[in-house]
Amino acid sequence: MKFFNFIKFGVISNPQVDPKLVNDPRAQIKYNGNAANIYVQWPYGMEGRLPIDTVILSLSVLGHEENKTGIGYTPNDPKEPFQPGEVAFGNPVSRTFIKVLANGDILIENRDGKSILMTVNGDAIINGDVTINGDTVINGTLKVTEEITAFSGAPNEITFTDIKTIYNSHNHAENNGPGPTDPPNQLLP
Repeated sequence: MKFFNFIKFGVISNPQVDPKLVNDPRAQIKYNGNAANIYVQWPYGMEGRLPIDTVILSLSVLGHEENKTGIGYTPNDPKEPFQPGEVAFGNPVSRTFIKVLANGDILIENRDGKSILMTVNGDAIINGDVTINGDTVINGTLKVTEEITAFSGAPNEITFTDIKTIYNSHNHAENNGPGPTDPPNQLLP
């Protein structure tokens, strides 16, 4: 049996052979001045569509040109080099990846550097804005290093610093008393 031409490198020239098939597993590749349709292979449980000009490793099953299959190549362009034992998977076009670090931490990161780091000890570190649509329960201490704002963007927006200033300096008329009260004797820190 000859092994000549079993394996070739090519590039995707058409990511979907039959646009009528929603999940057409075939793509068209260009290689050595030729074109061919191949079945794109994905690990079990994963699927996708390779974009045009993706480098692909093409294999001919039993050496038959009509039985081509291929595996897409993800260019290695991480912001930080991989350490031994690290694994990443994600979208090479959007540059969003999930990376399992060598120490077991999980890093989810996009091209803009927004990230979520889940550590093996149970911590989650989010680098970016967070929107919560629903009730939030915190069983522990909430530590804030910057300002807290209530009613953000509304006409009655107020910050915690505003509330503290009002509380620490307020006085008001006493009920059935001789005059206004003094500011509180225990100020908010």
